[in-house]
Amino acid sequence: VNEVVVHGIPSDRILKEGDIVSVDTVVKLDGYFGDSAMTFPVGEIDEESKLLLEVTKKALEIGIEQCYAGNRLGDLGNAIDSYVKKNKFTVVRDFCGHGVGYAMHEDPVVMNFG
Repeated sequence: VNEVVVHGIPSDRILKEGDIVSVDTVVKLDGYFGDSAMTFPVGEIDEESKLLLEVTKKALEIGIEQCYAGNRLGDLGNAIDSYVKKNKFTVVRDFCGHGVGYAMHEDPVVMNFG
């Protein structure tokens, strides 16, 4: 919620109007993992939070557009980082995208900058 970037610890915290919350879901079938996360507003949120959600969603879409044969992971990260910086935000360099399969975190490591 709010200031937590990823993998927040469950608590008794009660959501309130203006919070932003990420829901990260992992499922497993026949030994394979699937992982997806999305962030949502709780009621009305301030303009900066709205912009954060919009820029984050568009940055993901830009990264997905860069996923084609012959492109490099660094190009994908650079496209994300360039868009984010253009909108006066920064990527969190401590975290990255990753492959999933028989393990929850597999190669390739996908940096959000390049």
